[in-house]
Amino acid sequence: MMCAGLAACKGGDARQEETPPAGPQRDRVEVLYFHTPKRCATCAAIEEETRRVVEEQFAGQLRDCSLVFRVIDLSQEENKALAKRYGAAWSSLFLTRWREGRDSTLN
Repeated sequence: MMCAGLAACKGGDARQEETPPAGPQRDRVEVLYFHTPKRCATCAAIEEETRRVVEEQFAGQLRDCSLVFRVIDLSQEENKALAKRYGAAWSSLFLTRWREGRDSTLN
């Protein structure tokens, strides 16, 4: 199951990368792609192909925000805690289901 939903909640282009709004967490599935600043062709292809599948196969879920796609640069200070939580130290793809404010990783 692939999922996504970048800025779709705000009506923006799904290629934008945004953090979901603060406040109560709604039920959803998140696709989290972690990457380092320097990426090989395979790492770049993982993001590209994941984005393609999410946008083509789950457009409706992106629009209604039941699916969120996030691309996370591991080198950015604001992403360190999230990377630690998931144990991501290099290119990694996680599927996470949020239900009643709690997440469960489905990788």
